[in-house]
Amino acid sequence: MRKYLFISLIFTPTLLFAQQAQQWEPGAFSCVAGENGESTWQAIAGQPLDGTASGGGLLYGNTEIASSLSEAEAIRSIRLSKKTLSLEIGQSEQLSVTFDADKNANRTITWHSSNEHIASIDETGTVKALQAGEAILTAITASGNYADACTLTVTRSDPQPDPAPIPVTDVTLNLTSATLERRESLRLIATVSPADADNTSVRWSTSDPAIADVDQTGLVLALSAGNTTITATTNDGGKTASCEVTVGELPTSIESADEHRIIYPRVVKDRFYLNLPAPQTVYLIDANGRIVRIFQAQAGETVILMSGYPTGIYWVRLPSQAVSIVKE
Repeated sequence: MRKYLFISLIFTPTLLFAQQAQQWEPGAFSCVAGENGESTWQAIAGQPLDGTASGGGLLYGNTEIASSLSEAEAIRSIRLSKKTLSLEIGQSEQLSVTFDADKNANRTITWHSSNEHIASIDETGTVKALQAGEAILTAITASGNYADACTLTVTRSDPQPDPAPIPVTDVTLNLTSATLERRESLRLIATVSPADADNTSVRWSTSDPAIADVDQTGLVLALSAGNTTITATTNDGGKTASCEVTVGELPTSIESADEHRIIYPRVVKDRFYLNLPAPQTVYLIDANGRIVRIFQAQAGETVILMSGYPTGIYWVRLPSQAVSIVKE
């Protein structure tokens, strides 16, 4: 049986020429091929071929039977998707191969990294950068007759500098003054600038805790008549914003007041009516001076239900006056 030697010469690494060799003697093969001249090599079938050629070193070669020649006829060239590649340690990249080949050509590719410590490449062409340095990534056809390479440079990523701190520059409150009756509460809201400051927390304080107290959520509770200052202080930078709070005293006993047609009727069975020029806070106080109900009345006529309350005298307390009614 006549065997053949198929020799591939690859320089950086491009296929330069490939020739069929005829049998000279049992087990030994010789090939004559040329690029700008002719050179002759001899090899043993199935053994690696090593030698030199004018113009450069013989980088790759092996001996194959005639099927290699058939593949060489089906595949004309291969080309990698990238000739150079730069990655940082830990990054990955996918390489692909484009074939100039017949439809029935064997498109199996073997991948190779010249330095597995710097970069690895799997059977799908996925490259993973492992440490700083350079490596040559090579794609080789099944018979080894065609190849293409990509030069990979792996660098170590520079550590990212810590972001510059963002200090607090200002704080404001939703109210700068407020009037409360005793036992009323109010929520103050602090807005810190800039919104993306590193620390936007605040602490709350009152200048007179006997008049009004404030918790660390900004909830103010009126305790007794008088004036106090509620202050929000930023924990970053000590910026402050204040609200002046005035606390008025509710009547603790029955008061006399002029009659007005804003509250009617005076004698109540199950309801009475308010007719107010503007929204107001209204207090319902029994004959013992005890507040039994607090509600927000809207402008215009409002119906106040009294069912469920015992009979007796009640006072309807508005911010500026109090009017008595009788519940039957």
